[in-house]
Amino acid sequence: MTDKMREEFEAAISIETGRPVQEFRDDRQGESYASVGPKYAWRGWKASREELVIELPLITGFYNISTPIKKIYREAIEAAGLKVKS
Repeated sequence: MTDKMREEFEAAISIETGRPVQEFRDDRQGESYASVGPKYAWRGWKASREELVIELPLITGFYNISTPIKKIYREAIEAAGLKVKS
């Protein structure tokens, strides 16, 4: 899980409910969200991202730049909270 993933979830839940996400948080109980709805929605959100894995395409004809391009793609995808297939 990344901070970006949580930020996206909280933005989506705030848009959907029209309420600031601070109203749902409760870290004192060891869970991220006090309300049952956001708590289970967060679990589902995380699970959906864990199952999503992106395979980078084979870049042909550009042997010298293929590795740097894949590194840039990998870093951008992982920064979005997704996994890249090795």
